[in-house]
Amino acid sequence: MALLRLLPVCLPLLPALRGQEPLPVKPSPQGEVIDQPETAVGVASPADLETYEELADLVQVPTEIGARRMGSIDPTPTSVLRALGMRFFPVLRQDFQWDDNILLEDDSSPHSARLSLTNLGVFARGGFWGGRGALDIGYLLEAVAADTSAPGYDNFVEQYGAANFRVEGSQAYARAGFKVEDRTQPVEIQSVGSTFAQDDRDIRSLYAQVGIVPSPRTLLDASVDYRETDHARGDLARLDGTRNEFAARAGLRASTDSLLYVKGAVGTWRFDDGTAGGLTTSLADDDFVYATVGLEWTRVQSLEILAEVGARRDEFDDGGTFEGEDDNTELVGSVRARAVVGADTRLSGAVLRTVAPATDSNFQLVNRLDLSLDSLFGDRLRGKGGTFYEKSDPSEQEESERFGLGLGLRYELSRTLDVGADWEWRERKADGSGGDYTDRRLTVGVALRF
Repeated sequence: MALLRLLPVCLPLLPALRGQEPLPVKPSPQGEVIDQPETAVGVASPADLETYEELADLVQVPTEIGARRMGSIDPTPTSVLRALGMRFFPVLRQDFQWDDNILLEDDSSPHSARLSLTNLGVFARGGFWGGRGALDIGYLLEAVAADTSAPGYDNFVEQYGAANFRVEGSQAYARAGFKVEDRTQPVEIQSVGSTFAQDDRDIRSLYAQVGIVPSPRTLLDASVDYRETDHARGDLARLDGTRNEFAARAGLRASTDSLLYVKGAVGTWRFDDGTAGGLTTSLADDDFVYATVGLEWTRVQSLEILAEVGARRDEFDDGGTFEGEDDNTELVGSVRARAVVGADTRLSGAVLRTVAPATDSNFQLVNRLDLSLDSLFGDRLRGKGGTFYEKSDPSEQEESERFGLGLGLRYELSRTLDVGADWEWRERKADGSGGDYTDRRLTVGVALRF
């Protein structure tokens, strides 16, 4: 598959995974010493569990349509395999899901489905140079088999692979990374009369950052970010293209646990022509620039806040099918927070306002809010609740709103096996004709705990 063909090319780069809109990472001269050449299997410590959660984010299934189950709880490992100076965490999980509107259709005639979801993967972290360097790798395969009468819905396999490499010293640091994704999950599109598309698409991302620390309280760094997308469906091929961004940042450490910074960036979106309904259509290429101020604040392991706000300017050329606005300026930003409340409860939230490509417009303004609460009850039962709200305002289409709620439980049957169940409700309301839907999903499953 595309993922396997790319790995020999990307692995020598040893880069760092970054998201679509990455927040800066606070450099720390204190690395993690993991150098243990012997091969051994040991009991997972609290530090190992925290490492596993960080590594799982490397290949986390994206929330393109709120697809990540809001009430789903990942099983935690009980053991860790140490070999070649690295810690390995295998993943094996089997879920069964019932979905009452698999095609996200109008409520008058939805198609239901019974799904089998199999996840197989491995995560690993290794340290070197006395803890000044680290390498994170992750791979996840998800196989989905469906029993449904819904037209156009087929079984599929998705793959995600990523690596994150970093070196940190007292006066300089560097990070680089890659992520490759072979996706087939259904996506929501804005075309009139259709909100569902099952599409085979490949996404490749590369990231690199270098920085210096002139003094204990200041830092300067620069980064480059590249993303390439390739869709198989003709009516989504207009989204094929590349995104390039160059950013520079200057920071001041106000205290040992906080960093204030200013950041500036320039970039481009370059789109290919796409075909839809027998007509050749394409999105206008975009040149953008933005400036932001940000804050990173970490209080040991109990509180983490990443915030960034500023202005973005987009200028579109005249080559697109959709006339839209040639120039656009927006207030953009994001806030992400995570807090540990007591010994067994975690609260996390995120607010995002950004400009993104759209299928039937040159761009869309997206505002989104996510909240989740995760708590342990006793020694074996964990519960989770999550919710989100998103408002999308395309330049050439009517605006729409999506919101949802998820609840889940996971119970440890034994040291090596646990079971879980979660329920999710999602709804979309769109101005104009078509696009409204309600979807409910119930999932039960088992997972091996290595």
